Amino acid sequence: KLTGYDEFKRLKEINPTVRVIIAGGFLEPELKAEMLKQGAKAFVQKPYDPEDILTVIRGVLDGD
Repeated sequence: KLTGYDEFKRLKEINPTVRVIIAGGFLEPELKAEMLKQGAKAFVQKPYDPEDILTVIRGVLDGD
């Protein structure tokens, strides 16, 4: 019963170098900015386009 933000924080506590891509519908701009500031690598918004998702995943895997 965690929110996505809570789960993100928990993952970062377990492994500070974990690469997280946030996926969802609407996300408050302030929360999105905070999660990116805290280390989220990207955000994919609904409706999902398979090509876009693959591009984001490839970019995160190839980055850092």
